[in-house]
Amino acid sequence: MKNSIETFNVLKTNGLMIAVLAVATFAAIENSAEAFQCNRCQSQSRSLSHFGSPATGPSLFGYPAGCSPQLSGATCNCQHSGFAQPSYVEQQYAPAQDIMDTRNFSLLDYRRMFVNGTTPSPAELAGRWRGVNKGIVELVGYRQFIKEITPQSCQLTGDNVMVEQVSADILRSCGWQVKSDPQSIDGIKRKGKFAIEEPRGIGAFKHGTIFNYRNGDNKKSDPVRLLVDKVVKIDDNHLLGRATANFGPVQIPLAYFVLERMEY
Repeated sequence: MKNSIETFNVLKTNGLMIAVLAVATFAAIENSAEAFQCNRCQSQSRSLSHFGSPATGPSLFGYPAGCSPQLSGATCNCQHSGFAQPSYVEQQYAPAQDIMDTRNFSLLDYRRMFVNGTTPSPAELAGRWRGVNKGIVELVGYRQFIKEITPQSCQLTGDNVMVEQVSADILRSCGWQVKSDPQSIDGIKRKGKFAIEEPRGIGAFKHGTIFNYRNGDNKKSDPVRLLVDKVVKIDDNHLLGRATANFGPVQIPLAYFVLERMEY
């Protein structure tokens, strides 16, 4: 019995350390300065795709496998290889890349997209949106969801519809299948209601419309009340959000998420 308790405590401690490290890594990557610099022309970019660095595939946070954030010895494609390899944000929108496939974009790409986004109007928010997450919440398996935003008593409110989780390879063909809940009124499983509030604050994310879960109709004991989303408009059919867990003035970044308008 004693050994079981000790093993549990070790696992709990290690799990907490991993979670803290993941959150710190998210914040460091997202908030890093224009740090990726070409050793030959001294040009800088937030996107690793700007550089001709060796890569075998994307990592969770968008760094090519085998590369470090410092990109030691890297030279940029656009200046010295005769062709440009701009990132999503440098193109503003690349139709060939599925915006709902988070493997195409890094956290740095999403940060730049957010800064360049615009504040959506209430009419642009209303509706049903399929969503995908990029960031810490992927580690716990929460990759896809649906957000429903509806007018209630002259204001907008929203909630999250739970869906079956699928791999990115079959997302377009099999994704966003709604989970059922026999105990709910409409038979749909939902988690996390939020109030929609005007943008406020300072800094790079101040123009994002706020989805406030503390002011949603959630139980006081529900940890979802810690969540705050800020959302901007990318184009007529897509929104981009940034989710944080707020402990008073302390905001812990959890994920970026992309929303795509659905037909009812």
